[in-house]
Amino acid sequence: MHWASAISTAADPQKAVEELASAINVGLEGRVPHLLVLFISAAHHRSYATVLELLDQQFPDGLQIGCTASGVIGDAREIEQGPAISITAGHLPHVHLKPIYLDLEDLPDSDAAPHVWRERLGYEEPAQQPPHFLLLADPFTPNMDRLLGGLDYVFPDSQKFGGLASGSGDAKGNRLILDRHIFDQGAVLLSMTGEIGLDVIVAQGCRPIGPPATITACHQNTIIEINDKPALEWLSAAMGVASEADQRRAKTHLFIGLSLDPFNPEPQHGEFLIRNLVGVDYETGSIVVGGELQEGQLVRFHLRDGEASHDDLDMLLTSYKGPQHNIGLLLFSCLGRGEYLYRTSNHDSDLIREHLGPVPVTGCFCNGEIGPVGDATHIHGYTSVLGVLRPPS
Repeated sequence: MHWASAISTAADPQKAVEELASAINVGLEGRVPHLLVLFISAAHHRSYATVLELLDQQFPDGLQIGCTASGVIGDAREIEQGPAISITAGHLPHVHLKPIYLDLEDLPDSDAAPHVWRERLGYEEPAQQPPHFLLLADPFTPNMDRLLGGLDYVFPDSQKFGGLASGSGDAKGNRLILDRHIFDQGAVLLSMTGEIGLDVIVAQGCRPIGPPATITACHQNTIIEINDKPALEWLSAAMGVASEADQRRAKTHLFIGLSLDPFNPEPQHGEFLIRNLVGVDYETGSIVVGGELQEGQLVRFHLRDGEASHDDLDMLLTSYKGPQHNIGLLLFSCLGRGEYLYRTSNHDSDLIREHLGPVPVTGCFCNGEIGPVGDATHIHGYTSVLGVLRPPS
């Protein structure tokens, strides 16, 4: 296993591909790349097919998977505006790569038998080894939650990560790339088995404010009572003991964390699924959130800002004990991070290299990030999801 990362900001697609190919060949030291993960900024929207054809001429044995993006990450540089193409290339002689395209309007029901899901994913028999999955999807295509639930159901021991394409605010305006084909909807998946491991780091970029509490009454995605008090009354009491600075931040940066493990009475940092506060009903004192709720579920309010996001990613990278050699890194970061959040460029990429060294880092800024919290895979917002592709333990 050997990885290389490259990025080009050339506006001309031929020059960009030549620069990418040269850097990849140097990084792989002449080894043949079996996998090309690529991200193309929307500034190249007239040249998507041309870029793939040119890459195919340079690397005819490389399986391509990728998407369009508003901002592109490569070789630890984050290019948030203008033309850019980035590639992570992997020389993977003992890894089986299975490309999968799915029209998400044609998925099995959530209660379908495992073999139905396997067949839809192109597996005739149960997998002998749990595959790891890279997923890229169109943000306007429905049923992503059903897809992630199906993958978790059929492959509970597999890691899944990825992101939603960006670059266009119009339906069918974004592009997905798989095996030299271009799609304007659905999802593309890469199944990886053999001598490959995958660690996924999910940095939701929040810090808790106030104590954990219990939902004592709710309906669908509306919290009616927390700790037997109207939800808004409980929130007001919690904010009343917060610092003045946190009270100011809470006006625009307040979120809610949902504990997903009913058997864990004391969920720790990173074990809450962060979701938006959608609205409040001042008449009833209820709070509407962007997630499914259950009575008895533990919740905790969170704040998100640049400092909290930095500290969260820094803590997760500090605690990561995986290898730092022969690894490839794919970073999927929210459009709301980057320079908008940190007021400086390359923040997450620089922090990753500070902890893991000069390893290949490639990725994009997404309309949503895919990664696990607890035992389930979710779509996140304002998050950075880092996939570490490594030799098996």
